[in-house]
Amino acid sequence: MSDQMAPVLQSMQDYVEHHYLDEMMDEIEAVIDMEHKQHLNLGLEQQDDEALRCVKLAFDRSAGKIVRSAFWRKDRINLRADMKIRIKVAVCADGKIPHYVIRYICCTADFVLENGIRRIGSVTDVTMGGLPERRMPKLSKFLVPVLSYEEMEVLVLEMLGKYLGKDATQKYQHDGATRLAHAMGLNITNVSLYRNHYTSAMLFMKEGSVRVTESGNIGSATDDEAWHECIIPAKTIILNDNVYPSSDIERAIYHECGHYEWHSMFFELQELHSADLKLLEYQEADKASKPAEKDIRWVERQAIYVSYAGIFPRPVLMPMVQEYWREIANSNDNMGKKISYVIYRISQEKQKRRSLIKARLIMLGATAAKGACNYVDGSYIEPFAFNPERLSAGETFVIGRSQFTELYEKEADFRSLISTHQFIYADGHVCVNMPSFVSQTPKGVCLTAWALSHLDECCLKFKKHYRTNHENYKIGELHSDQEYNERYGMIHAMKSAKIAGLTPEEVMMKNVAYLESFPRTPAKAMSQLVKDRCRTKREAAQRCCLSESTISRMCQDNSFPYDVEQITKLVVGLSLPPLLSAMLLETMGFTKTVMLRYYRYQCIIDCMFMDDLETVMETHRELFEQ
Repeated sequence: MSDQMAPVLQSMQDYVEHHYLDEMMDEIEAVIDMEHKQHLNLGLEQQDDEALRCVKLAFDRSAGKIVRSAFWRKDRINLRADMKIRIKVAVCADGKIPHYVIRYICCTADFVLENGIRRIGSVTDVTMGGLPERRMPKLSKFLVPVLSYEEMEVLVLEMLGKYLGKDATQKYQHDGATRLAHAMGLNITNVSLYRNHYTSAMLFMKEGSVRVTESGNIGSATDDEAWHECIIPAKTIILNDNVYPSSDIERAIYHECGHYEWHSMFFELQELHSADLKLLEYQEADKASKPAEKDIRWVERQAIYVSYAGIFPRPVLMPMVQEYWREIANSNDNMGKKISYVIYRISQEKQKRRSLIKARLIMLGATAAKGACNYVDGSYIEPFAFNPERLSAGETFVIGRSQFTELYEKEADFRSLISTHQFIYADGHVCVNMPSFVSQTPKGVCLTAWALSHLDECCLKFKKHYRTNHENYKIGELHSDQEYNERYGMIHAMKSAKIAGLTPEEVMMKNVAYLESFPRTPAKAMSQLVKDRCRTKREAAQRCCLSESTISRMCQDNSFPYDVEQITKLVVGLSLPPLLSAMLLETMGFTKTVMLRYYRYQCIIDCMFMDDLETVMETHRELFEQ
C-alpha cells in the first residue's frame, strides 16, 4: 500500500456536474415546465393544455445528478455531451406537502475545451428517452477518443488532408512531420534534457519548463554536469538531443502531433482538474491512478499509431508493397523471407528503418510480417513463417537471450517447462529440440528450413506486457511427437557420419554407455572432455573463452576452485547437452541444490549449450563481467 496521497483524476462528467449542472438545471426545468409535464407520470396525462399551463412543478435541486453520459468528438477542441440526469420533482398543491418522485431526463450540450472549458449555447434535445447513438468518434469519460484501428486510419488521413492538403494522403512526404507541426501552429525546438536519455520528444500544450544541461552537450557524461531551468512556450514540441540510441525524429514529431490533434481535450480536462483544488478528492497514490490507467494507455497507443501511419499512410504504402511483392511472389522462400524482401526494398527507397515499415504492415493487418526483419541480440535472425491464426495481437515467437534467461529466473512455471529438456534456444526462438527442427552451425544452433516455414508447430510463443516490459510465456500449439523423450540428442564423442542410420534405441545405448564410462573426478572429467571435443587444450581455451593455463590446471587439479561462470563457459564452449552437463556439474560440486542460486546460468546451460559462447556472453554481460 502506498503511504502517499494523490488526486483522483477527474472525469468530464464530474467536471460538468461540479461546474455546470445548476445552470443546466435552470434550462431543463424551464423546458420540462413548458413541454414535458404530462410525460413525468405525475397524474397529469389526461390534463388538457390549458390545465397543464396552470400546474406548477417543484424541483429539489439537492437530488440532481448526472447518472450517465456519452461524449462525442466534433473536432480537436469541441465535443457534444449527451447526459442522463436524475431529477426530483413534485406537483405543487395549495396547502399540501409536495410529494417528490425521481425521474430521469436526457439532454444534450456542447462544450469547447481551449484555455478552459466553456459550454456553448443552451441544452437541447430534452427528452424522457435514452441517450442517442451518434455517427461521431466517441470519447471516454476522460475525453480520450475510443477508436478502432480502422477509425484511426481514417482520422489520420483526415488530419493529413486538413493540415497539408490531399497530396499528403496520396504521395510520400519527405518532410511531412515538420510541415504538419508547423501547419498546426506548433513550434519545434531542440534541447538536451538533464539526465533524461529515454524521452525522445515532449509536447507542451501550455507554457512549462524543463531541466536542460548547462553546456548543451549530450551523452551519459552530462549526468554530472550543471543544469538550468529552461522555459518552454505553449504549443511547442521539444526534441531531446540527449536520448540514446538516437531516436527517429520524424516519428517523434508525428507522435506529438497526434497528441495535439486527438488529445488536446484530455490534457485540458486534466490541466483544469489539477488547478481545481477545492474539488479534488484524494486517495492513496497507487489507487488514485487506476481510473485513468486504461485511458493513458490509449493516449500513448493512439499517438504511436499516428507516428507510423503519418509517415506511411495506407494509400502511400500499399502501392509500394504491391510493386515489390510482384518481384518476389513466385519464389520458393517462406512468407517471412518474402516480406523481408519487400520491407528491405521500401527501406532502401525511402531511407526508413525496417522496423518502422514492418510495424506499419502489422498495423494494416499483415500478421505474417511478424516473421520478417526481427533484430535480436545485435543482428537480424532468419525470417520465418507461421499460421497467422495461431498468433494473437501482442504475441511473438521471438525472444532475446537475456529476456529468456530473465523469464526463466522469475517464472517458476516456465522453469518447470524448460527443465523437461525438450526445448533449446535457437536463433531468437525457443524450439523443440529435434533434428527435424534444429541443426548446428559454426555460430550456434539454427532452425531447419522446414521449421522456419512452420514455426507455430515447433516453437513456443510469448506474450509481451508493454506496461512492465515483462515477458510472460505462453505455450504454443506444438504439433510434434508427444512421445518425444527428454534427451537432447548426441552426447557421446562420435562424429555425425558415424551415427548415420542408427536407430533411436542404438543411439540411446551409446549415450548410456558413454555416461557410464565418464570419469567421476574433476581433473579426469575435464581431460576426457578436452580429448573428446577438442584437439588440444589451446582449442578448448579458445572455445571456452578461458586461458590455456586455466584449462591445464582444470585437467590436473581435482581441487581447482571452479565458479559458476567458468562452468557455464565450459558447457556452452564445448556444447555439452543437459545429461552430460548435469553429470559435469555434479562432478565439479555444483549440485542441483547449489544451482538453485544460479537460475540464469542454469537456463543457459540447459537451453543455450549449442549457442555461440561469445554471443551468449555479450547478451548477458551482467553474468560474465563480475
